Amino acid sequence: MNTTAPTDRSTRSRDAAFRSLADDHRRTLLAIVHDRSPDGIEKTELSVEFAAVTNDKPPGSVTDDERQRALVDCRHRQLPALIDAGLLEIDGDERVVTTDHWFFGTPQIEAVLVGHTDESDDVLSTIFGVIADSRRRTLLSVLEDWNRSVSVETLARSVAAREAETTVHAVSAKRVDRVQADLVHVHLPLLDDAGLLEYDHAENHISYDGHPILAVDRLTDESADTDGDDESTPLAAAVSGRGNA
Repeated sequence: MNTTAPTDRSTRSRDAAFRSLADDHRRTLLAIVHDRSPDGIEKTELSVEFAAVTNDKPPGSVTDDERQRALVDCRHRQLPALIDAGLLEIDGDERVVTTDHWFFGTPQIEAVLVGHTDESDDVLSTIFGVIADSRRRTLLSVLEDWNRSVSVETLARSVAAREAETTVHAVSAKRVDRVQADLVHVHLPLLDDAGLLEYDHAENHISYDGHPILAVDRLTDESADTDGDDESTPLAAAVSGRGNA
């Protein structure tokens, strides 16, 4: 298993971290361990608490069958995924604890873990699943910087420039065309369906109003300022990672 280091802030790290939160059971497990850290929690006790939450009953009412199913799910599906993402680890006493991953301490992520969000589990899973892709994160970061309606072509040019770590004037037309096709056929429909932006097919324009979860620190990992007249807000700088080098 190729485990992501907690301090890793690469594209792969972000993909793995956001993907791990795209599953409501993994969010539940992570929330339980987060609440019990830094002391951690023993695996059998964790499975009981996990079964209690997922079956909506007190821990004392969990049946042996529910506990066993939860234990198998934790050990063979949820824990390996969260450990691989660098969010959890097993300490020397065989207790499950959170790591020092950059996710923890981020207000938006903390709010999700402690249940301080109005979003449903389905919506949260959709949002985290959608942003577990570097191009979509870059796209959203560009829109956050601009805070205005833009054409698909303009968006594609800026995304292409960010990814190439160059300016919008230096990026090749061929590269812009490839990115634009990818946005139109793959990424924009997904983001539109997720409710994270409005894609006007007739006008070929994108409108973006933002979302609280997308203000996560270090949403993307690029550091290039690709547009000289793009005066990013402090929030946009945090989202793009340009203010956290």
